[in-house]
Amino acid sequence: MRSATDGCVGDQVPKVDFIRGPGYSLSDQLAGGSEKTEPTGLDDLLDRPSASVHAVEFRSRLMERFTGGSEHEVGPLRRILLEESDVPRIIAGRKIPAPGSPHGLPSPADGPSISQEAMIAVLEQCDGRASLGEIAIRITLDLSMVMAVVQRWIGGLLEISRFDALRERMPVLEICRWPVQEHRVAVEYWRNAIEVRAYLDFLPEALKAERDFLRYLRKLHVVSLMGSQLESLYLPDSARRQVSANRYCGPGEFRRDGLMDCVVNNVWHARLFEEGLGMGPVRLENAPSVGADGIVLGETRWTWKGPKINRGLHVFSPFPTLRLLHFKLLLQSCREAVEQLSSGTSGDLAKLAEFFRVWICLHPFAYGNMGLGMNIVNWALRRSRGGYVPHAMLDGWAHRLNQAQFERLFCRYVDRYLIRPGGGADSESRVARSATQLRAFMDLPTEQAAKAWLESNPDKRSIMLLSE
Repeated sequence: MRSATDGCVGDQVPKVDFIRGPGYSLSDQLAGGSEKTEPTGLDDLLDRPSASVHAVEFRSRLMERFTGGSEHEVGPLRRILLEESDVPRIIAGRKIPAPGSPHGLPSPADGPSISQEAMIAVLEQCDGRASLGEIAIRITLDLSMVMAVVQRWIGGLLEISRFDALRERMPVLEICRWPVQEHRVAVEYWRNAIEVRAYLDFLPEALKAERDFLRYLRKLHVVSLMGSQLESLYLPDSARRQVSANRYCGPGEFRRDGLMDCVVNNVWHARLFEEGLGMGPVRLENAPSVGADGIVLGETRWTWKGPKINRGLHVFSPFPTLRLLHFKLLLQSCREAVEQLSSGTSGDLAKLAEFFRVWICLHPFAYGNMGLGMNIVNWALRRSRGGYVPHAMLDGWAHRLNQAQFERLFCRYVDRYLIRPGGGADSESRVARSATQLRAFMDLPTEQAAKAWLESNPDKRSIMLLSE
């Protein structure tokens, strides 16, 4: 059985093989590969994206998860799937609540079908040394019941030691939009993000040639979804529509479907447009384009979900049919960002913002773009600024702002929300509190509520990114 850190690569990444693999033309890369050879593992999946055993297994798992075949949640946030080898422990500073207290143990009717005495017996064994299987043997209780008790108290009273090694490699706030308890993050998503980060050290090498860059992006996408050993399968929510799509795209395949539907909050964006940066919706006339030929990267059409619904907007975003010119633009923006970050010039964040916006508007893969794009962004920020930022809604903002507007917002966001490891005991908690407030503000149901909140909290305007 794999542990949480199995497959996390270190410094022994095979540079040339990872970037290039078998050589094919640029058109072959866009088409998804070639059937000429039969390599194994990762290259096999890239070169036979529909026929490799790993690709078939991934699609089968998608079908299982998104057609009612699984009882568990999907996406980066879901209930932890406990394993017999997991080692639980009481969170520092917490105590087992006494039965009958206001915040004490739940009655058997409200929790698992187990007596309070047995629940206390399980909790008392959670000493950070015994595994769930060992606890079940010690107190002669069925393993499923031990797991039910531990599941009930994860996050509030208990934590699982398997996250320790992951946390050392990459804090959970670096891979999520908002602050979240560690046990709510899919271990596969977390583990794969760590592997991607190791491979990103070879990004400058991949930028030397277009063919290498495309092959490199495809491999990063596969690793983010399946891990480098193709055994750590992460199924993002955005892959849900791929189950019934006629033009299914698997891991490492550039998308063919140009449509996406999403719902965005109206109130916060309205405040940002009006008071923060004077922004407006990105329409066809000012949508990002490639050069003078006017190939549109993306257009955002804003329409109401209903006649009097002001909680959100329904956004229909037609992405472009991918062309080589689009990838040339992506390669150029990535090169410039890496060069400026390496030189430490004053415009480095602007170039990084430009790359991220091109990435989001281009939307190269059918799913899994945000996590991979932000992994690249945080890789760059760690090299240039010594820190990282939560994902927040940077993708939504990139879709809805023109380049100059997004650059200003991106720089403002990094200034407010950058976390530097070792920068103080409360560095991450301070940013987490601010991010939680930003999210709560964005979720306010009406414009009047937003105005009232700002009037009551004038000192929070910069946290909401509405002022410098």
